[in-house]
Amino acid sequence: MDATINGRLDYDLTDSAPIVTGTISGGLHQINMSGPVADARSASTLYASLAPTLVAGGIADNAVIVGNGGLNVIRITNAMTLKTTLTLQGTPSDSFVFQLTSSDAASAKTLTLSGLNMILTGVSAGNILWDLNGLGGQVVISSGSVVDGIFLAPDRGLEVDNSNVSGAVLGGGGYQDSHSNFISVHSSSTITLVPEPGSLSLLALGLAGVWVRRFSRR
Repeated sequence: MDATINGRLDYDLTDSAPIVTGTISGGLHQINMSGPVADARSASTLYASLAPTLVAGGIADNAVIVGNGGLNVIRITNAMTLKTTLTLQGTPSDSFVFQLTSSDAASAKTLTLSGLNMILTGVSAGNILWDLNGLGGQVVISSGSVVDGIFLAPDRGLEVDNSNVSGAVLGGGGYQDSHSNFISVHSSSTITLVPEPGSLSLLALGLAGVWVRRFSRR
């Protein structure tokens, strides 16, 4: 962890403390992670089961997505890379769930945000969820991206590299191979925990900005 985290970082009782060269405003906390891990997996499964309001192979760079005034569920069926801008327009009542459903190997990158600048108009970061349910490819946020939302990938690798996230990142479990059981936040990245979600209920996921759990190799 070479980063600024405006929130807390929790790690399991079975783990040693993460190596941190940056700043964590809420400190490091070694706690029993079985409850948060179960909550994260339950939430991911819940959001993966929602009926989509839009199904697409991907989202184009510079896309503008306008909310429907309530729950917007956008199912993405292929691995996706965004490099320029993504604009979400709506009201405080709008929430956006992005379901990333591509069947990728652990070494693949299911969601890559590289140099992306997200623009929110009337929408709060706490009402945006990026859901990658179950085992599969990684999430990579890199190259100076400025992005919003809760990145929920409890059983996948997740990397934040020289980028700013307003929301939360949850990942690093579900051992598949050497590519998958990690979470890395580095190169002077910043993660800022957003307020507890309103219209988008995330069960117990507002408890931490980042959680880390390493699974033993089997």
